[in-house]
Amino acid sequence: MVSIANDEITVIDNGHGMIEQEFLAHWMTIGTRNKLERSESKYFRRNVTGSKGVGRLSAQFLAHRLEILTAPRANFTRQLRAHVNWDEAIDAGKLTEAEAHYGIEPRDLSFPREKPYGTRIAMMNLKQAWEPDGIRNLGRQIWMIQPPIPGYGMLANEGADPRGFQIRLTSSLPGIEKKFEWQMKAALKNYVAVISGELKREGDRTKAYVRV
Repeated sequence: MVSIANDEITVIDNGHGMIEQEFLAHWMTIGTRNKLERSESKYFRRNVTGSKGVGRLSAQFLAHRLEILTAPRANFTRQLRAHVNWDEAIDAGKLTEAEAHYGIEPRDLSFPREKPYGTRIAMMNLKQAWEPDGIRNLGRQIWMIQPPIPGYGMLANEGADPRGFQIRLTSSLPGIEKKFEWQMKAALKNYVAVISGELKREGDRTKAYVRV
């Protein structure tokens, strides 16, 4: 879920979160081989994205400060909260050595669908104002990373594919939500058919399930 306010953008999910060791070894370390060695996420087996920390460093183009709060699925009682001041890192001339002040605290946040685990990233003191045209361009860039049609990716047992997910945007700013929703559905106006399928192992045979 993405939320846009006057001076803050918040991105929150209900994924598996990070324990302290993962935060230090992966999120706080630029250029690791973690995503090369593990191409899928822990629980949902989704393809991982990103490379060499480009996304983390790019956040400084959006806002002056960043807060990350992550609650690991492995521990329902604790959460990690960290803060990054991008202005201090830029003034020092070493963006890749930006400091993050973090601590472990009792869990006090729930995540989408009332899950007790996930990650929230808040970018505060924004460097630009977000208007409907900018939101349209945002939708163009991210619509491809989610299943394009609700129910797309159904499995042979008629259950939803756990690797599928949806991106939702909320905002108190006028016109933002409608523009984003329109852009996320724009490509569907041109489709003729939807074909989904699954390869499933049954004993010594492999069956293909196809839905049109």
